[in-house]
Amino acid sequence: MKLIDEKTFGYHLGLEAAVCHYVDYLCGDFDQCVMDENEKYDWENDSYESMLIFENGRKIKVEVCATHSQYREEVEWFCKAYEA
Repeated sequence: MKLIDEKTFGYHLGLEAAVCHYVDYLCGDFDQCVMDENEKYDWENDSYESMLIFENGRKIKVEVCATHSQYREEVEWFCKAYEA
């Protein structure tokens, strides 16, 4: 799969809010999301993944996980999108 986007959000948002913000961001860039397949939250490891399907038929795999910032001594949500 080809990486098509990366974005970070502050850890204060929580996992669900970070996922919502990232999906909203992707919908603004790509098209209206019509389905969320194989949605998996892993609360123990602070991670999420799913396959988004857009109105135009495009499929994008989304991954969100907690990670330590490269630039600051804090944890943040690191989000990635891959062309499926």
